[in-house]
Amino acid sequence: MSHSWVTIAIPMDSARTAATRAELRKMGNPAEREVRVALREDLKIHFMSTGVIDGDPGAPAHLVIEASSDLPPDATIALLARALAPWYGPAFAAAGIKGELATVMRAHHVKTGQGLLDHPGLDFTGSPGMTVKRIREEWRLARGVRDLFDAKSYRGTALEILAQVRADVRKGKPFKDLQHLLEPEPTPCLNAPPPAKSTAAIVASLIVPAALTFLWPVIVPALALTLLAIGLSWGQGALTVLVGLTGLFLTLVATLVGAAAIYAGLRKREAADLPDNSLPDDAVLAEIAQDENKAAQNHMTGVSRMKPGHLRRITLRLAFWFIGKVASAYYRPGFLGQIGTIHFARWVLLPGTDRLVFFSNYGGSWESYLEDFITKAHNGLTGVWSNTQGFPKATNLFADGATDGDRFKRWARRQQQPTPFWYSAYPHVSTARIRANASIRQGLASAATHEEADLWFAQLGARTPPPSLLETREIQTLLFGGLKHHPYAALLALAAPADTAAARVWLKALKPLVGYGDQPDPKQVGMLALAPAALAKVGLPASGLASFPFAFRDGMASEVRSKILADTGDDKPAEWLWGSGTNTADAVLVLYARTPALLKAAEAKAMAAKGVRLVHRVALRPLDSAAQASGRGLKNQEHEAFGFADGVSQPLIKGVRRWRASRDQIHEVEPGEFILGYPDNRGFLPLSPTLPSEADPANILTTVAPPPEGGYAPDLGASHANLDRDLGRNGTFLVVRQLAQDVRRFDEALDAFTATAMNHVGAPPLDRPKLREWIAAKMIGRWKDGTSLVRYPHRPGTGWQGEHPHIEPDNDFLLGAEDPVGHRCPFGAHIRRANPRESFEPGSMEQLAIVNRHRILRAGRRYESYVPAKGKKREDGGLMFICFNADLERQFEFVQQTWMMAPQFHGLENEVDAVLGRGRQREEDGDRVMARLTIPTPAGPLHIRGLPDVVRVRGGGYFFVPSKSALDYLSS
Repeated sequence: MSHSWVTIAIPMDSARTAATRAELRKMGNPAEREVRVALREDLKIHFMSTGVIDGDPGAPAHLVIEASSDLPPDATIALLARALAPWYGPAFAAAGIKGELATVMRAHHVKTGQGLLDHPGLDFTGSPGMTVKRIREEWRLARGVRDLFDAKSYRGTALEILAQVRADVRKGKPFKDLQHLLEPEPTPCLNAPPPAKSTAAIVASLIVPAALTFLWPVIVPALALTLLAIGLSWGQGALTVLVGLTGLFLTLVATLVGAAAIYAGLRKREAADLPDNSLPDDAVLAEIAQDENKAAQNHMTGVSRMKPGHLRRITLRLAFWFIGKVASAYYRPGFLGQIGTIHFARWVLLPGTDRLVFFSNYGGSWESYLEDFITKAHNGLTGVWSNTQGFPKATNLFADGATDGDRFKRWARRQQQPTPFWYSAYPHVSTARIRANASIRQGLASAATHEEADLWFAQLGARTPPPSLLETREIQTLLFGGLKHHPYAALLALAAPADTAAARVWLKALKPLVGYGDQPDPKQVGMLALAPAALAKVGLPASGLASFPFAFRDGMASEVRSKILADTGDDKPAEWLWGSGTNTADAVLVLYARTPALLKAAEAKAMAAKGVRLVHRVALRPLDSAAQASGRGLKNQEHEAFGFADGVSQPLIKGVRRWRASRDQIHEVEPGEFILGYPDNRGFLPLSPTLPSEADPANILTTVAPPPEGGYAPDLGASHANLDRDLGRNGTFLVVRQLAQDVRRFDEALDAFTATAMNHVGAPPLDRPKLREWIAAKMIGRWKDGTSLVRYPHRPGTGWQGEHPHIEPDNDFLLGAEDPVGHRCPFGAHIRRANPRESFEPGSMEQLAIVNRHRILRAGRRYESYVPAKGKKREDGGLMFICFNADLERQFEFVQQTWMMAPQFHGLENEVDAVLGRGRQREEDGDRVMARLTIPTPAGPLHIRGLPDVVRVRGGGYFFVPSKSALDYLSS
């Protein structure tokens, strides 16, 4: 069975685009229920979308329909015309398109190819050989098998348990219409990848086919002339041979000259290319964000403009041809290189225009999708999109370009446009889940040996196949460490005066409280971070504020960010004590002191600033009392409210003292991952806020000073030529979230889980207190003393009775290499979600590098229960979560959305983080999203279900942490 791709581009009146989009919006993104019902009746359409692409002034716009189907194109068009007539009729009328739906659609069907004369386009599927019906049925089968394990306990070897499950499936009512799945069926997406070949070998194998495909206008005439010459000299012996050899030689020369001309033309144009680093339109981003992350999948429409000239049309076809050949011959079926998250995607050049359109249906968030491409498939992206305007500078068509991740993502966002209508036949099934469900079905149907049964059994346990010279005096001190010698601390959320002059006076009064450098003042240190409102109040021009990332300007309490962070229910911003509405903070000031008296004096200075208003205050728990309460004898180790050692795993910034002393080198990152103005892990400077062009930067912001003799000077490159206007340099972005923790409810839940686990055949033979501690450790991924389950799977490293007190929390382990199937640390455990290390590709240092691109630098502390205001009830204590990021979306939001709160993280199905999952169960399109934890055991998975809501968001925000020079400028 093969899929078909249908792309229909119908010209329409440009004056009617708004009305047409409004009609298409009625169909929904994702599709409204009535539309889903109409399309699912035949179960033939995988994905489809419909939108409007604007034209140049005086040129028509286009109504564009794209669909991925199990039917041939004509049949697909007939199905769409019939099923969607109630909605397409008004939309076509709004566009001024007349005629019978199917007829019009067939007339404008765009047939694409990769040959020299074909209309340029490229299609890709991540589920080859899989029909809509099969994907949905295998999903039901896998869910039903898991329900069997929830309902009963199986005993015996893996092969014996498999036989019992197989028998239950044959006789069970939920499986009545799925019996045909007990027969094996070819599954290309489960095939092993072809033997690996070097890039040089792949290129060599494609040179001749590429020449025949793209240089035949040169080769054919040369060969024809050669044959004519041979014919004219035929019968003259040596002369005929000489003529033939000469003709072939001249054909080869003509071919090489043609290839050289194309290459020389390409390089000349690449040298003249000018990348566009402008920001995306905020309104467009906001509209796109409203449609994203409503399911396990997302849809993307990107519209780029081709660079002028016929040569770029040839190199575009060449890129399509090369990607298609490599993907079909050298990649694992359903994978684009190492990327396995794409369901269906296509590029197509819009007929009669210079618009190159990209449609993609992919799993996970946009941020994770683009990061995958940047790391694993940047050459292919560059090969195609380097032919379009504004793309990051490329070399030799396929090199560089998309490797500059931050600029590529900004470019990609600028190309993206909202999709009014999008449909998915299985919106809550990822490609990884499709493969896992297919594997479960194949094993259930055909596994006959103990080894095959073991592999099948493991699937149910959620198994997945197995330099910078820092300007320290410019950087706020908290970025260099947690200030353990300053045990007393308080967070003040402040509001600034509305008047610009008064706001600058206010900011200048707070400046003396801020500490800089990696050697803190021994008495008192402060950290100051500003919200967008504060930047506006002190007079930063709109053009300067607009250079800050959209996520920062949008704010944590916005509807878009709340959706990304899963801040719903009693965690929604409207329920917060501070950070939203009238209680929004313009700044946060976190003060740290050696003694309570020093802290009190620092707070008094802060509140004496003219015009200051206190929005909210939280006293943080002194570190000494936290260490004493731990009872484990671990020096300087703070514990959070549930009793677990906190702050064990942190990224290590190269160039700071802690990095030099550390042995856990797997956690090291370049400064640019957290501090703006320095190279990141990929060698690029992160995008940074800038001063407005009309400002005079002289003597305001620090530029790079000459390195000390023998020291290291970073190569900042041409991309940072305007360093003196870099408002962000030596600064970072701050996330603050006040997280109340319900300890009583957490303990009660642990007691209940322990009672349940005592009856599970796979639970370890422990008494009730030790089993309770075992379950808690499985939820977190560490024992309470901070030692890991990976290295200490059966008991804490410090011992149950406190022996071996010298053992410290460990952090140098590799989750994938040491625990590939989650038998020690479950895939859903809190620390495995927060930092999967190389778990997705066990032992892969490349995967570890990808994960390290999403790390956050935490600096939070615990706080006690308190009464927030007179007349208010006492609030639970908890964690004042504080973390630093160079990119809020790629780091904090990615971790929260793609790892912590993702129902299908790491091959799991409908589980969210065991601690932060908010303890809710909801229905999404018939799919259950639960707060639960799967613990693999020798007798099958132990499911800890009904996790309560024990962590509640009580306030927070996104803030900018300025450098010393930036703070001087902003307050001047």
